[in-house]
Amino acid sequence: MAQQEGNNTDTTTNSTRLRIAVPVKEGFTEFVNVRRDQTTGELTASGFALDIFKAVVNSAMPYTVSFDFVPFARPNGSMNGSYDDMLQAVFSGDYDAAVGDITIRYYRTEWVDYSIAYSDTGVSMLVPLRLKAGDKPTSFFARLPDGLIGAAVGVCFITALVFWICHHKNTQKNAAAPGEITAGRTRLVIVLCFLMLVVVTTCLGSILISLQIAPKKIPLLDHHINDFIRDGKNIGYQTGSFVRNMLTQRGFSDSQLKSFSNVEQLLDLFSKGSSGGGIDAAIDETPYLKLFLTRHCNAYTLVPSANLHADGFGFAFRKEAHTDLVRDISIATLKVTNNDVQLRDIKERTIGDLDSCREDLNPEFDLIDWKPSMWILVAGIIGIVALMLIFCPVYFASLKVSNN
Repeated sequence: MAQQEGNNTDTTTNSTRLRIAVPVKEGFTEFVNVRRDQTTGELTASGFALDIFKAVVNSAMPYTVSFDFVPFARPNGSMNGSYDDMLQAVFSGDYDAAVGDITIRYYRTEWVDYSIAYSDTGVSMLVPLRLKAGDKPTSFFARLPDGLIGAAVGVCFITALVFWICHHKNTQKNAAAPGEITAGRTRLVIVLCFLMLVVVTTCLGSILISLQIAPKKIPLLDHHINDFIRDGKNIGYQTGSFVRNMLTQRGFSDSQLKSFSNVEQLLDLFSKGSSGGGIDAAIDETPYLKLFLTRHCNAYTLVPSANLHADGFGFAFRKEAHTDLVRDISIATLKVTNNDVQLRDIKERTIGDLDSCREDLNPEFDLIDWKPSMWILVAGIIGIVALMLIFCPVYFASLKVSNN
């Protein structure tokens, strides 16, 4: 047992020393990490959920709360069942409370009293990003932006027109030697035309390279849950999570549900796919999947679901046994979660920035940056300027002659 005690200096104390059950996790230990030293036997308990609870008790409670963290584990050190089993053990009186990444669910209120949520969760679907199986590769021209081919042809036409006019004028004045002003203007036009060709060539080259090295990626499968049920596709869920019950209620068979305990097992299931006994998607609470994406941002994407939801993480206490304490813990939790500096410090040393992978959640997105194609417009402007340098002097010269 890890003995803990709040360090609040208020003279009022909670006389009962609480036995608090904590889950033992194989993976996603950034949220809850309970380990026992093999030499000393000392228990260390850390992670986002436990650090939040300790901050609530140590810095925000109006009185001292003494407690012991007790792993909800078998003799071999593994988790002693599911989260529901842990909360039922609290209900039966084996523990006074349970602290960890415990999701607030309505049916669980029959066993425990929840504090206010200390973190939002939500439920999302994780799907791999790759070229959709069975699709034929699209042609190069079909993948070009609308109007790009027309713009390129237009620029080439302008360039050819400019060079033809320059050649035609020089042919007409072949008998008379051109002056310095005319020769300088001609050289300027030629330089602008070459610059225009360089811009067009560079832009088209960069677009062609981007098409080769960054093919269009889309989520591999349709993300409607009913489609997975109809097609018999397998879904992954985290071991011990309430998500399994949620999926069976939606119509998934037991054979379609595959559990994972850590990131490595999740990756292995994805690599096999449904046809190989693995999965084609994983459904879990959003914070876990966001943590996964911080390490595998370019290979997977997150798809929010309006049909699946969760009410956040909360602390659970034995039902109707600690009513005043639950109220005070909820108020203290608000104090901690509204302290941006304290909350940010806890996140930085545990889960980090879960939004570091800012993936586009649109089911069809394109990784190619088409901004270079905007330079085609610049090349067209250069061609127009070159034409103006040719026609304007001719126009003003003809106007001068007519006036004389």
